[in-house]
Amino acid sequence: MKKIVLSLVLLLFTTMASAQVTFGLKAGPMLSNVRTQDIDTISFTKPNQRVSFVAGAFATIGLSDKLTLQPELLYANKGIGAFDRRFDRPEGFHYLNLPVMLQYNLWRGLNLGAGPELGILLNRDLSLVNDFDLGLNLGASYALTDRWVINIRYNRGLIDISNAQVITAIDPVTTEFTRVDTESTNRSWQLTVGYLFR
Repeated sequence: MKKIVLSLVLLLFTTMASAQVTFGLKAGPMLSNVRTQDIDTISFTKPNQRVSFVAGAFATIGLSDKLTLQPELLYANKGIGAFDRRFDRPEGFHYLNLPVMLQYNLWRGLNLGAGPELGILLNRDLSLVNDFDLGLNLGASYALTDRWVINIRYNRGLIDISNAQVITAIDPVTTEFTRVDTESTNRSWQLTVGYLFR
């Protein structure tokens, strides 16, 4: 994993050295959840969406008239909403996210983008959550002015973030104990406003 991160950073610096680069800051609200396979199939109530925020910095690298590369460094407070208040974890999953978006200028400041996102878990007290996350981003952005940009993005986790491979749970329909081989992945929507330093 470290080799992948270092290779990605080296590639970004090489690209930035030979292209026009603009830096900016962004922040906004985020809705997140964790999708757990198999548990959903035995009639468990799905957890609520978690309402939190995302914030950080980004660079826009011009590759051509239509294409830009946008690496970002973001803090994201992910996780799930509680089934009820007794089980709420208000601190959530604190991630340092490193997304890299390839964007295509569709029309007059409207960009469509996609790209991978690497997440590093910051709160080490969560022993049942993996230290790393890998996801795919899809989104769109619109330049309100030459400095202000609004962005909407969906993130889908691609790898299992849970260290609990097998759990025993009670099916609320049959009231019987069931062994479940879980696979949990992050999901999130974010709406951010960005400011470009020109």
